[in-house]
Amino acid sequence: MFKITGNGLSSPSYLYGTIHFACERDIDLRILKEILPSCSRTVLEITNTEKLIQFKNLEKFVNPSNKAISEYLSPAEILKLEDAYNEYAYESVDFSQVKNLGPDFFVKAIYYYPKTKCITSSVEQMIKNLSIGARLPVFGIESFSEHFEIDSFHYDDEAVRGRFVALIKSLDKIDSLKEAGKILYDETSKLYSNGDIEKLYELVVSEMDSVEVYNTLVKRNKTWLPRMVKIMSKKTTLFAFGAAHFGGETGIINLLRSEGFKVEAYYGKKRNRN
Repeated sequence: MFKITGNGLSSPSYLYGTIHFACERDIDLRILKEILPSCSRTVLEITNTEKLIQFKNLEKFVNPSNKAISEYLSPAEILKLEDAYNEYAYESVDFSQVKNLGPDFFVKAIYYYPKTKCITSSVEQMIKNLSIGARLPVFGIESFSEHFEIDSFHYDDEAVRGRFVALIKSLDKIDSLKEAGKILYDETSKLYSNGDIEKLYELVVSEMDSVEVYNTLVKRNKTWLPRMVKIMSKKTTLFAFGAAHFGGETGIINLLRSEGFKVEAYYGKKRNRN
């Protein structure tokens, strides 16, 4: 949690970093319960968090050509993918309903978000629920269409075909890759829980190419900045965005500071007095 003051603001606003999915036992939102009564609104990445939960894994996974998976994989390869999905994926959706999605959907479902013994939840949805309970309006810093245009640049037909080929090959060594995915998931969760913004940012961007970093983080941060300034100049606001947007030279925190705002870690009234 960060507190934003200065540069002519009549009252502080707050910036809270989220992680899209986490075990409920690891999510601690007590500090939000403290500051929400002083806020006039909550601003998430997008307004409709129910759709975000439903489609978060689809935003960069739909094949723009709308080709069936059979255009890329043989019947034997499709069966191999279906077996892996049914055995390992966290998704409760039947394979027949997702089989024509792009390869990255299956990479995430099988390797990065495996079936777990814990109950997982969306932090964004939990924040929305708390805000509604506090009678606060909830807005999005970007539109639903803006959000889902983020990664469209990645998916020409050859790129989809190449990713499918790599995915099927990876299934031959699925156990070792799943262990690597679990390590990445655990490390991300650990850095998030510890509030280590810079290391979390470095970990996230290490999994992206330079174009993806620009489109997913840099470009959006720079687009959000003037919107944030306008919003918080009027009323005390809770901004809740993915924590990866906070780190780096072009992260939200540095961008706000470059505009003359004071952005400091906030641990709650009692801890901040010490």
